[in-house]
Amino acid sequence: MDDATGMDRARLLVMLDMERRLHRKFSIQASHLGRDLAAASEKPAPEGFVSRIARLCGISAKAPRRSPRKKPAVAGGCSIVIPTWRDNAFVRKAVASCLAQTAGADGLQILLCVNGGDTEYFERLRGEYGGDARIEVLRTGRADPNAARRLGVEAAKMPFLAFVDDDDEITSGFVERLRGFFADPNTNIAIGALRECGGDDGQPQSPGGSRLSRPDGVIADTLRSAGSGATQDRRELSPVLSSFCYRLFRTAFFKRAFRISDSALPFAEDVVFWVENFAAIEGPVRCDSPDAPEFYIRRMTGDSRSRPASSRGAAAGIRPHLECLETLSRFALDAGRTIEERCFAVSKIEARAGMISKLVASLDGAGKTAALDAIRASGNPFTFLCTEASDSRPASVRNDTYHK
Repeated sequence: MDDATGMDRARLLVMLDMERRLHRKFSIQASHLGRDLAAASEKPAPEGFVSRIARLCGISAKAPRRSPRKKPAVAGGCSIVIPTWRDNAFVRKAVASCLAQTAGADGLQILLCVNGGDTEYFERLRGEYGGDARIEVLRTGRADPNAARRLGVEAAKMPFLAFVDDDDEITSGFVERLRGFFADPNTNIAIGALRECGGDDGQPQSPGGSRLSRPDGVIADTLRSAGSGATQDRRELSPVLSSFCYRLFRTAFFKRAFRISDSALPFAEDVVFWVENFAAIEGPVRCDSPDAPEFYIRRMTGDSRSRPASSRGAAAGIRPHLECLETLSRFALDAGRTIEERCFAVSKIEARAGMISKLVASLDGAGKTAALDAIRASGNPFTFLCTEASDSRPASVRNDTYHK
């Protein structure tokens, strides 16, 4: 592909993505305005004969109010997959939080999946948890978190499926709360509230704080504004389809519809998973309120990640980000895909470009020059979103309008 042509196609895709989002935003605002005007213009109905007699006699003409019907309880056990690569300070807390689920009365299967060649760690976990029938300790020789997830999914036997990273936790009612969204038989995915924990004290940040996951808050607001709590508009869902964790799946649907590929990109396997499986989503996706009382706790401390240090943060450099950008670009520019799938990939490209821009902005001197040279040398048509740190990015990305 000619570089100029690729750049033009990339720019057109970003512009199309922006236009679709603006159309969606103003359509919702217009529908709400029309509804409010209609409600304000309604005149009270004239008093009827029966109502007038009842008023004069001092009695109520209204039929007795029935108590609201309760939503049917959703039963069914849950399989929780915990991929783990090496021993760390939090893995046992992760397991304990899963065992404490109030939904456990309907069945609980904890799949502790070790990935990699650390057989000593595997044997130690099997020795610790071998006496608990609810826990299965499995192992794959591949040092790949997605290989561990695949192993867990294959072994899952319960009607519902969840993923918890080995350095995170979930509150005791998390599974039970999300399970309530599956009263609708067409629902296959429910997304829970997320709190991030920046300290070793284990205390998550309060809702609305700077550490709260913004995309989940935005999509929950969007769903509430639609008045249904559900959506079939996949484009609106793209900000929250970003992780395996803090969500609940129907196990049968996940096994039938989704595919977990090998993790070719460090710390981007979850993004690639959703881009690869975007078209396989069926039915409404339910999102909990960001300030829900039950939530997933993600640790953000430097020593919490149970993966090789070379794959993390600044230590990994800019190269892994550019590799991820290249993979996502292939999805976005694939003419065989629907426009919804391609725009979804563009949303992930924008997010990755933001990460690259922050990384570049944090460098100085020769490091920054080398990073900018690597960006330009990559030949990726979407690099116009992230070159020159953040100042030269389009206003849509610079002002974060994607999330507004």
